[in-house]
Amino acid sequence: MAGIEQRLRDALQARAHDVEPTPQLWQRVDARIARRRRWRAVSFAVAGAGAAAAAVLVVPTLVGTTGPQPPEIADAPAAPEEAPDEPEISADDDTMAEDDTMAEDPSTAPDTDDVPDLAEPLPEPVVLLGAQWLRVFDDWVNPVDLASLPSDGLAAFREVAVRPGSTPDDLTVLVRAHDHDDAAHLRWARFVDGEPVGDDEPFGSDRAVDGVLTDGASMSGPVWSPDGDSLAYLETVGGTVTLHTRGWDDGPGTGDTATDNAAFEFFELGGSDWAQLDAWVATDDGATELWLRSDQTDGYLAVRLERQADGAWARPGGGTSEERPLAVDAPAEALAPGTDGVADRVRWSLHLDDDGPVVVDDPEREPITNPVPELLFDEDHTTRPWVASIGTGFAVRGTDGETWFRREPGRFERLPVSAIDLDVIR
Repeated sequence: MAGIEQRLRDALQARAHDVEPTPQLWQRVDARIARRRRWRAVSFAVAGAGAAAAAVLVVPTLVGTTGPQPPEIADAPAAPEEAPDEPEISADDDTMAEDDTMAEDPSTAPDTDDVPDLAEPLPEPVVLLGAQWLRVFDDWVNPVDLASLPSDGLAAFREVAVRPGSTPDDLTVLVRAHDHDDAAHLRWARFVDGEPVGDDEPFGSDRAVDGVLTDGASMSGPVWSPDGDSLAYLETVGGTVTLHTRGWDDGPGTGDTATDNAAFEFFELGGSDWAQLDAWVATDDGATELWLRSDQTDGYLAVRLERQADGAWARPGGGTSEERPLAVDAPAEALAPGTDGVADRVRWSLHLDDDGPVVVDDPEREPITNPVPELLFDEDHTTRPWVASIGTGFAVRGTDGETWFRREPGRFERLPVSAIDLDVIR
């Protein structure tokens, strides 16, 4: 009987080895497991039925070809009727989508009208920026108003950056606002328990960051250094791209000229019509990197900055930089690091390819494409497209400023307010 058991085991293993998993198959199976617990029970039942059916078919064949045959039994009972075959279920079977308990197909973007409202809290608190307001979103019910556009001639907010180490109860933020002539202005504010500190009108003229742009220049940023002790912004004018840094000590400026007024010109981006500062991140060797893009880069430019003994920033090694490609054909519209903020890799990149907008996971190594609902792209870069890491998912700005959050593959949700920009509090 041992020989029969061995042949039965070999036959069943051969049947199992006929299945050849692919990355796409596993991605879709993972998404369905995460959202459709009811399907798990069905899968187990089908798997059990399939195994039983395989055993029924294989055992008689093996018994009939191995060893001496048993004597015939005169009035042996008739074999039971075989149960009808269960329908074969494949991870690529389109019929699965007919059950409303199945996960959406992560290989296609949902229609914007089909994106549901946020169903549970975000993994991390965020700050949301509208053209005329700033709000903190610490739960999933009602974003809390923090500030409105100040009444000193500014026309609209454009970008927000949360200081590292902030909490929803003690929050410091930088904003970039534009006046009616489209000139950029940097302002800052601190909020404790939802109330502004030191000024009845947050982001007023007395909260200006003193950096002055050249006439006709465009600005990208601001961003914070990983330790929160400096800020930076990018200036582009006449094809010249310059990074400005500023020290921080309970406000802009430390009193040290070298720390407060450093400027770095990027000759490698000379001739750029526009340039974008995506992130300032820590490296695993204790230094930092800036991630820049322009119409002169195919991927992105990684620029290393190190803090000197006097607290000032410097570009080591003669100011060299590294242009890094992305394993994606379409140019990047935005980059985001992972939630740990370490520059080991770009976690998410936003692209506009022939089939529509996509966010790519791990675009430098093993890219996985995530089609997203319709996005608002502005070719002249006055309105910045963005992608942000939130927990293990990401958020992107949608049409008319609506914000989509992808919690897991194929699962998008709509935040309760339309935002021009977003930054995570961490």
